[in-house]
Amino acid sequence: MRKLRNARRAVAMTAATLAALGGATIGTAGSAGATALDCAWRQVGANNVNITMNGEKVGYLYQEYDGCYHVRAHWVWDSYYRTHAHYHTTGAWVKVAIFHGFAEQEYDSAVSGSTGPAEVAVNGGNGIYYNGAGRWTAGVTIHTTWSTSPADAWTYAGTATHNYHTGDNNGSPYESGDRSHG
Repeated sequence: MRKLRNARRAVAMTAATLAALGGATIGTAGSAGATALDCAWRQVGANNVNITMNGEKVGYLYQEYDGCYHVRAHWVWDSYYRTHAHYHTTGAWVKVAIFHGFAEQEYDSAVSGSTGPAEVAVNGGNGIYYNGAGRWTAGVTIHTTWSTSPADAWTYAGTATHNYHTGDNNGSPYESGDRSHG
């Protein structure tokens, strides 16, 4: 009896250690083992914006969510744009934002240049449904500078507003501002 009690204690300690380290669970025959949430980021359908300036792809804006009820705006610089010189362009920076519809709150990233990280993301505060939200829009502001006049330009883009309650997109992705320089 004592050996069986010690064996059960060892199994319980191992299960607790594994769960604490990696979210793993151990189920026994006949019992329902708990499953961990899938917190990997996924894109919201076709709800993204591809930004082109002077005929070149600059980057991509995505709205993403995970199985742990978080939402974020995610900017990815186009790899060619990031690594090659461009006609009269002396610099490019982005600021990424995620907006929540009901409380009209905005969460912003720090400004990041094209020579910085290849990706910039900002999370939407306390979660997809916080304070009844459920409707989110991802946005990006792109600031470019040029060696010729005009010296700089601003481009704004956003995804459609995604309603996480219904799964619908309200509106369409948009882009406005200066997208070419002559």
